[in-house]
Amino acid sequence: MYFKYLILSQADLINGNKKQSFEEAMLCLKYAIFSRRIDMEIDANKVCYRTAMANKEYKNAVMHLNKYITLKDSFFSTENSEKLTRLESNFNINKQISQYNLLEEQDKLKKYLLFASYGLIVFFAIALFFIFRGYRAKQKANKIILHQ
Repeated sequence: MYFKYLILSQADLINGNKKQSFEEAMLCLKYAIFSRRIDMEIDANKVCYRTAMANKEYKNAVMHLNKYITLKDSFFSTENSEKLTRLESNFNINKQISQYNLLEEQDKLKKYLLFASYGLIVFFAIALFFIFRGYRAKQKANKIILHQ
């Protein structure tokens, strides 16, 4: 019904039926308010403003123009704040994901360092074992030489 009266009001305004156009614009506004859709109410107030100006009802025209401007500003500020909220949440999510990925990489590096440390400890233990074994073999050989 809203769109029907919106289109009829604009068509009657173009055809010169100013009074009927204003009545249809007011019905359009009532449906917009009833439906609680701000975007519809903005359009309806704009049409009411135009029909009131055409009918030279300047008091009504100013009233509808003020409502139109106020609703349009609040609608766009609400829309912009919603966009900003979405952008902030996306940024925070991306930031958390990147922090998570960074922590995973740090954990991998810690694991590699731990395995490398264990490898070095094992290498030095084996090297010490062979060095100590060689040292003991040398001492035994020296004892044998000394006893002969």
